[in-house]
Amino acid sequence: MIEPIWAVTGMVVPALLAAIVLALTIRPWRKSCSIHSMHLGWALAILVGFGTGYFVTLGWPHAPMVAVDYLGLVALIAVVVQLGVNLSNCPSWVVPIARSILAIALTPLLLISYIEHSWSASEIVLWLSALCLASVAIQGLMTALSHRAGRDLPVVLGVCAGAVGLANLMSAWETGGQLGLTLAAAIFGGAAIAMLMSCKIAARGVTIVVMPIYLGLLVIGHFYNSLVGWHAIVLAIAPLAAWVGEIPKLKSKSAPWVIAIVRLVCVGIILLAVLFPVVFAFIESMSDEYAY
Repeated sequence: MIEPIWAVTGMVVPALLAAIVLALTIRPWRKSCSIHSMHLGWALAILVGFGTGYFVTLGWPHAPMVAVDYLGLVALIAVVVQLGVNLSNCPSWVVPIARSILAIALTPLLLISYIEHSWSASEIVLWLSALCLASVAIQGLMTALSHRAGRDLPVVLGVCAGAVGLANLMSAWETGGQLGLTLAAAIFGGAAIAMLMSCKIAARGVTIVVMPIYLGLLVIGHFYNSLVGWHAIVLAIAPLAAWVGEIPKLKSKSAPWVIAIVRLVCVGIILLAVLFPVVFAFIESMSDEYAY
């Protein structure tokens, strides 16, 4: 189980670092902030926060790389892509294409062991096609939501990441549980800074690094560990429930805090549908273990 010292080095420290990096990048005390700054700020904040927790949990990646090692690499690549976008005058349509390519490339990297040793050619095509399409669709929808939602979206994503961490932890993948909680801590650290902003683009860029890691933890948790398939699917689509806050009548007639509560309740109900059976199964397994 998780040790108290890790709770500090793997959660508190990443949250503080993410908050500091985002604050220094976007400077929330200003009356306005550019979209490019928000994108880069969130990408760097999650990279630094999650990267710190990753290093505390696993140390430096070393050859031969395993599936979980690629999560840190993808986070770094996502930041490099965002830097390239910020420093160049590329057309706006290039950005979603670049992020879609990154989403597609991550899936075979995570499943390289299955591709090389377990699956037939037809299974490779079917699995990779389904997973890549799902990854691009989920990340695309969440990115679109980040362009419309307010400061509450990072909180929703933090709750989702925490649920993924708990689900992996209760499914006997301690490392995945720790990384999920680290990701949640980094998001919450950034969310604390986003709450200080008065502009309406506080959530822009939060999905750039978060969603590839989020979905990657689910893929690894299911294929290499004990996370049940339907649990992984429900956790993958749970953040999409935050779109309920964009219902026109709700958004036009409700205060921002009401919309935030509605988002959290809808997402929370879906997460609890997974966490309840996972926790009960964990308690039952622990009871059987102590019975012997």
